[in-house]
Amino acid sequence: MGSVIPLIAVVEELKNRDPGLEYYWIGTQRGPEREVVQSYNIEFRSIYSGKWRRYFSWKNLLDVFKIGLGWWQAMMILFKQRPQVIVTAGGFVAVPVVWAAWLLGIPSLIHQQDVRPGLANRLGAGCAKQITVCFFESMRYFKEKKTIQVGNPVRAAFKERQTKLKRRELLVKFNLIDSL
Repeated sequence: MGSVIPLIAVVEELKNRDPGLEYYWIGTQRGPEREVVQSYNIEFRSIYSGKWRRYFSWKNLLDVFKIGLGWWQAMMILFKQRPQVIVTAGGFVAVPVVWAAWLLGIPSLIHQQDVRPGLANRLGAGCAKQITVCFFESMRYFKEKKTIQVGNPVRAAFKERQTKLKRRELLVKFNLIDSL
């Protein structure tokens, strides 16, 4: 779910700027993201996807075929919908989508939330037109020309709550400092 919430924040902001835009979310059939995404009235499409484990597992053999099938499904969805841009924050389901988008000439933006990029973002980085990162330290993992530090998108509801609480109260609440 870590990659879902910041992307929801992006959708919220884009909806505020242009309510007429259409959004489609591509995820896995059984992933927890489906319920969250649909609760924001975003159309959800599912594809197969495999996870590449960096240790020996028989599941890797099966997942190679799932990745291939997911790529084909992503190609069909993207060919039919012809989105203007793909936005992803990583996760193994993003890999076949970014690869399919690249082949169809659809630009992709990849957002890197952690300091060190995960495998999905490393595999998609070569196909991405733009890469955004939260931390300056992350810049070294990607091509400088297409990488920019932007921080992490935050949902409007969280911003509103945060402004109502004082910074010190939040630090205490999350046990980041001792009591007031």
